[in-house]
Amino acid sequence: PYYPADSQGNIPLAYIWARTITCEGPGCGAEVPLLGMLWLSKKSKNLVALRYRGVKAEGTGYNAEGTRQKAEGTGYNAEGTGRKAEVIVELFSPRSPAEVQPPIVKRFAATCPCCGYTTPYKSTREQLRRKRGGTRDARLVAVITLDEHGGRHFRLPNEADLEAARQAERALDRIAREHTGPWPFVPDEPTPPDGTLGYRINKYGMEQWSDVYLPRQALALGTFCELVGEARGHAMKATNHPAFADALGTCLGIALGRTVPYNAATSFNHPAFGIKEVFLGSGFPMKPDFAECNPLIPKYVGGFEYSVNELVPIVERESSWAQQVGNVQQASATAIPLPDDSVGYVVTDPPYYDAVPYAALSDFCYVWLKRALGGIHRDLFASELTPKGEECILDPGPPAEGGVSKDREYFERTMEAALADARRTLKPDGVGVVIFAHKGTAGWEALLNALVNAGWAVTGSWPIDTERESRWRAVKSATLSSSVHLVCRPRENPDGSLRTAEVGDWREVLAELPRRVHEWMPRLAQEGIVGADAIFACLGPALEIFSRYARVEKASGEQVSLREY
Repeated sequence: PYYPADSQGNIPLAYIWARTITCEGPGCGAEVPLLGMLWLSKKSKNLVALRYRGVKAEGTGYNAEGTRQKAEGTGYNAEGTGRKAEVIVELFSPRSPAEVQPPIVKRFAATCPCCGYTTPYKSTREQLRRKRGGTRDARLVAVITLDEHGGRHFRLPNEADLEAARQAERALDRIAREHTGPWPFVPDEPTPPDGTLGYRINKYGMEQWSDVYLPRQALALGTFCELVGEARGHAMKATNHPAFADALGTCLGIALGRTVPYNAATSFNHPAFGIKEVFLGSGFPMKPDFAECNPLIPKYVGGFEYSVNELVPIVERESSWAQQVGNVQQASATAIPLPDDSVGYVVTDPPYYDAVPYAALSDFCYVWLKRALGGIHRDLFASELTPKGEECILDPGPPAEGGVSKDREYFERTMEAALADARRTLKPDGVGVVIFAHKGTAGWEALLNALVNAGWAVTGSWPIDTERESRWRAVKSATLSSSVHLVCRPRENPDGSLRTAEVGDWREVLAELPRRVHEWMPRLAQEGIVGADAIFACLGPALEIFSRYARVEKASGEQVSLREY
């Protein structure tokens, strides 16, 4: 009953919602939908967009073509007669992009279609803050449906759509009241504090994770969490095999984790790429308008069954391997629970400086996974939220747990300690690989300083495509298209002790650098590696010269820093 088909039998794929504010223009007071994305589909054979028109309280307004018209119907204006000011939203098929109106909201400054007044960003933010983000009273403006052949259709919402949303809200309120589990049915854990790297939702009043979801979204995700537990119980009863039941529950939990990012009130509909997840690049931005998936549709992203079906071939492939099963542990990277000189290879993809707030972003899925898997993996979900005190990132936001300020000095110190401990576990003749794709020079400098100071010698580098070309960040920004893999070896003696005596001559290092890079360039060209990827691929041969020494000195005895190099 919560995702009703329409009169043609087409089922909802997604609902398009817009947060609303009250126009602060003199004598207006219209409810303004914050439409930031008017295009719904840019497929060549299915061009669809929203358009809006405002009707003034005094009886005149503007139609889609921008000409004045007499308002129709009845309502109330300031004098008590005529029509109440309102914003009417329609669907149409543009013949050209020029026919699509500008968005109502830009950077959260909203221009009222009724009176033309622009409510400034700070006022818009304050109105939404008072409504805890404005999710619960958002306006449903369009519905995307699927026919039996998979064709997409677009229509305005009808009363059945609105009533289904109201039914879901009533059901959620009832279930949440009656819920008796160890955690509330809907996550009430706090979102990261204002100022946290990558987060914007806090500024708009979303102080608990429950504020990030429509009632129907929270109802669906909470139900999936309970179903994961039920499936584990059924497997246990049928097989009497606890490990199998736990594995089944864990796999379903992983599928749930892939479903959650498409089912929040900051997911959105991209007219060319379809429904997109909440994360833009490496952050968690606020969205004025958003898309609500139908999570019961099996063959489309955002559906739980879709996520399960994506997982099945991975499980089949991994379970068919004859090699020894891997061992996964949660531990601090600065205190790895392995003996000295015990492994042949160390491969790590370390934090990207100030690019990604890993722990804070993880809270988004953690609060749901805790409800789904907390009974299976009690050690992993023992805390309210993910631990952040020792996270190795640069974050200019509020101090982390324990009052730790995550500045550059902290990042380099912690990264050096982690890489030194990784070197401790590696055999003297072992190989290390450090993966990095941060495009900022400050991030590279901090990582490489830590790497060299931790006793590693870089012996090569190679860009390898590890990023999806269709990911939103690749579409929107000039990031590295590949991840650079730095091949390293311990700068150690045969007995495992660190070599500290070698001192490089600055003039000799500078003389060798262009020759070494020149030898490397033809190989890169042969492999089709160009642009920024080629530049970063030269880091390996360049650092091979510098990092083979414990330190590099000028003739005066002054030590040369990596920054100067």
